[in-house]
Amino acid sequence: MKERVQTTTDCLTEARHLLNDAKKVETRAQHVNFWDNKVELLHIINNAFETGYFTGKAYDELQEAKTLLLTAETIAGDRARETYTREL
Repeated sequence: MKERVQTTTDCLTEARHLLNDAKKVETRAQHVNFWDNKVELLHIINNAFETGYFTGKAYDELQEAKTLLLTAETIAGDRARETYTREL
């Protein structure tokens, strides 16, 4: 993922992709893959925030990406409960 995420706009784009992926979670493997990608992107975003270098539109994009990830996490968890966790 680090290769694909070079700018704050890339972070936002990747967060949108993960939101779509979260809506498609049906198996444990998909959930694990989503989770791993979410955590990696969240680390990238948090590290960017910690630098203190980002302001204006860039800061807003990072904040929106983080919000999308939190929403995606909820959706993926709901999808897991609706699908594969019922089988366990």
